[in-house]
Amino acid sequence: MNVSSPLPRGPLAPSNAERVWREFLSALDALPPAARAALLLHALFQASAEDIARLIGEPAPACRAHLADARAQALARVAGWRGSAAR
Repeated sequence: MNVSSPLPRGPLAPSNAERVWREFLSALDALPPAARAALLLHALFQASAEDIARLIGEPAPACRAHLADARAQALARVAGWRGSAAR
């Protein structure tokens, strides 16, 4: 069987999922460690600020502030993605 298909030239362009994943990791890396931990514990495990406080050893009000700051930074970052979705 002689199937002629061109081979891709150069590096393959990353998929949309790969680009989103890189941006997600970059956004997480930009957060301070306590804010990153608070955001992930809350988002992935639905931990309350009190639970997060016990886990990371900071007062619950500080954990609430970490969550608010992390959300605000994440939302600001995502706002930049919307313009690039049309590419």
